[in-house]
Amino acid sequence: MGTADEERFFIEAQAALPLVDNSTDIETVFEGVLHQRMRLRMNQQLAEWHGLNDHPTGSS
Repeated sequence: MGTADEERFFIEAQAALPLVDNSTDIETVFEGVLHQRMRLRMNQQLAEWHGLNDHPTGSS
């Protein structure tokens, strides 16, 4: 690994994300984020958020 910040990032990713077991590969972390996102969408039935600029027509 590199800096202390990089080490902390991967430690927190391993603790918080599925599919990230002792990995220091950013692609594995990204796959874990995508998996977690899909799991939350399915389990919690969360709608996609497209940012502050995405609002119904006619609203401001």
